Amino acid sequence: MALRPGDYLPPRNLCERVDFAEFAELFHPQGVRDGYDTGLEPELVSGSMCEQSMARGGTGVVEVTVLCSAYRDVDKAVGAFEVGLRAPYGPVETVAGLGDQALRYRASNGAGIGMTVLVRNLYCRVDATPAPPLTDAEVDGSFTAMRQLLQTLLPKLAA
Repeated sequence: MALRPGDYLPPRNLCERVDFAEFAELFHPQGVRDGYDTGLEPELVSGSMCEQSMARGGTGVVEVTVLCSAYRDVDKAVGAFEVGLRAPYGPVETVAGLGDQALRYRASNGAGIGMTVLVRNLYCRVDATPAPPLTDAEVDGSFTAMRQLLQTLLPKLAA
């Protein structure tokens, strides 16, 4: 099979491109962002991740993580996107108007939520892992914030 290269170069220093401001109406950043570049197989895929701990009312905390990986081959990115959906999630829902394909999901244990998007050879996901579980209003707000974060981030990664 011939290599089908994509448009995106491996993202680096994701924490410099993500500030989590989209979550400001729901949660308050706590501590510093933490992240690192990934590249266990740089000949196939490389990327970056960034996480931010956020305070909720009372003693609640939400860990928000953004991970983006660019594959050298579009078909490999599509395969990774599909494999990622086999993780322990409940039903997935399509998110229209974001990338080539985008989905949102809840963890099968009911606590965490996330959104994932595929744009040619770029695969990004945003996950929110709360303790205790999110309220319905926090879930709705978090999905909106995830969508906005990805809409803001994707053009930055194309540059």
